[in-house]
Parts: sequence; structure tokens; C-alpha cells
Amino acid sequence: MPFFGILFLWPALSGDGGSSVSKPMTAHQFKHARSVARTPTDFEQLARYANASAREYQRRAAECEAELKGYESGAVREPLVPKYPTRTQTLRTLIAHYRDAETHWSGLEKVYLSKAGVH
Repeated sequence: MPFFGILFLWPALSGDGGSSVSKPMTAHQFKHARSVARTPTDFEQLARYANASAREYQRRAAECEAELKGYESGAVREPLVPKYPTRTQTLRTLIAHYRDAETHWSGLEKVYLSKAGVH
């Protein structure tokens, strides 16, 4: 699984052929930017971060669904009497969580784009 400590906003290339690239925004920087956002450019930056977060959760859900298919097809066997929740139960819970997070971040992206005046 990927590194969970920091969510990255992948850099957007500038108009000069991509020679200068902005640094990714950390979750801490996002929280600060959210509290001081005033201009359309600020809200567009927040929308890009929200979009990147939504795509990340969508990717994670797809990974879990692919793994779940392996368990459901019988390619991987689970214990008959598990001591802990089975991997399929865990995967279903993770998929639901990632889908909810994706919906949340997609909604935030729409809010920030509307505040930026972008339709």
C-alpha cells in the first residue's frame, strides 16, 4: 500500500514547456491554504488538491476490488473459522471507506471550483 502520511497534489506543469514544476501540497499545507484562501487562484489550488485526493481514493478502491475478486474467485483461500475478520470482509469495508472518501473529495472539488468561478 502507498505511503499514507502525506497526500500529494501532483505537480501541475507550467506553461513554459514544463521546465518548472510546483511542489506537491501536503495535508498540513492544504489545511493552512484552506483557512487563508481568498482569491480564485487559491480556490483553484484547493480544487486541484481535492481532485488529486479523490483520484487517489479511487485508485485505492480499484486495488481493493481487484484483490477482492481474487478471493471471491477461489484463487485465494481463507481460514474456515477465522479469529479475526476475514480479508474479504476487510476489503469490503475498505472499498466502502475509499468510495465515501472519493465522494467527499469530489464534492469539495466542486465547491472550490464554484468559489473560484470555474464552471
